[in-house]
Amino acid sequence: MVAQQASPFLEIPCATPLEGEAVLARIRALDIPLQSLELRTATLEESFRQFGLYASDAEREVNAD
Repeated sequence: MVAQQASPFLEIPCATPLEGEAVLARIRALDIPLQSLELRTATLEESFRQFGLYASDAEREVNAD
């Protein structure tokens, strides 16, 4: 049996799909080996959380008391 190592995970936030494509082009130019690659658009909630503009569930419970 072969032991499996956890794959490293890296998330690079990009403002636009075009910026994401530019980052991917740089990664490819550096010949960095990738096991998997995913481009996705952040949800509105994820964007708000990233900038601290969204109260967490715990904060909402404290403020509701």
